[in-house]
Amino acid sequence: MIKNGLLMPLAAPSDAGEARIAPRGLLATATLSRSGDGIAYEARLLHRAMSDLAGNDARVIELGVGGAQPVALRARVRFFTTLLRLQSLHRANWVVFTHVGIARAQLRVPRSFRRPYAVFINGIEAWSATLDPARRAALHNARVRIAISPHTARRVAIAHPDLPPIDTCLLSLLPDDETPDRVPADVRVDYGPHAIVIVGRMASTERYKGHDQLLLAWPRVVAEVPDATLVMVGRGDDVDRLRTKAAALSLGRSVHFPGFLSDAAVRGVMRHAAAFAMPSRGEGFGLVYLQAMRLGLPCLGSRDDAAGDVIVDGETGLLVPQQEPDAIAGAIARLLTDEPMRKRMGEAGQRRFENTFSYPRFRARLGGILARAFPAPTRER
Repeated sequence: MIKNGLLMPLAAPSDAGEARIAPRGLLATATLSRSGDGIAYEARLLHRAMSDLAGNDARVIELGVGGAQPVALRARVRFFTTLLRLQSLHRANWVVFTHVGIARAQLRVPRSFRRPYAVFINGIEAWSATLDPARRAALHNARVRIAISPHTARRVAIAHPDLPPIDTCLLSLLPDDETPDRVPADVRVDYGPHAIVIVGRMASTERYKGHDQLLLAWPRVVAEVPDATLVMVGRGDDVDRLRTKAAALSLGRSVHFPGFLSDAAVRGVMRHAAAFAMPSRGEGFGLVYLQAMRLGLPCLGSRDDAAGDVIVDGETGLLVPQQEPDAIAGAIARLLTDEPMRKRMGEAGQRRFENTFSYPRFRARLGGILARAFPAPTRER
């Protein structure tokens, strides 16, 4: 828990089987789409866990958009109407909002109908020093605020020291049975034995994920490891600029832009890769690190965001200063040229994934927080 910018010890969460939560929970999210961004995946993860914890008693409502798309008035009205109806008719006893922006809708529900709610805090949208009044009110009025990493909780608490305490619930990945392994035959997954992969949206409004820094580092990497390849998976309005930059740096065929890939195809690319790298400065957590760790890939992240809450520097991967391409290049070259170290880090990452970030661990963490915030009435016990 974070209070006044300090990390406070949390009570150990109950096991998922012991957590008793009030029935009729509701998840409110922008989208559950499988083609959505990180928050869409997080929403699917939350819905799965809430359904497990509440015995399939968890409802979900979607605004119906993802990413930076504008929200049509009709969609906003439909979303709010459903939110109001479920609470006013006692079909929802408590609500979980997947991010701060969408939680603003709860403040428009009349107080006589408004049920207690939780809001997940994902990072940059909440730690901005210029948090608008509606978002601030949505955070203040929540029964519980749940940050997805200690880094995120600390940054929000430092930026807004007047906020009530913040709980932390590290995320996980969905169980394997929800992500089939079949990859279309025409999708390339093997980019050579010294491939480094980054997965993330390439958007002009999100130039913090490390794509530019990797490109600037790559000439030195190739100088040390001539067959090294950089695979930039994802889509967005910044792809063409990054392609042009790679050409200007004379990187030729050592850099690849395969575009958006399905979860199964991403796993296929990772299975053939040597390591995963995302030297970002703005991640509130970084689900893609978990994807790589589950498959035994060492990870390279930055010291400037939540990567350190996932990657153990020198044990499961390497952490570097985000704005130092030479440091990034040196770390990548180490990973590519020291196969025993790479193997050792990959295996340690798999163990850390199972011990800390597996789905049962997440469900237990979430169950403990929700049971404290929305306990089952005495008659339900």
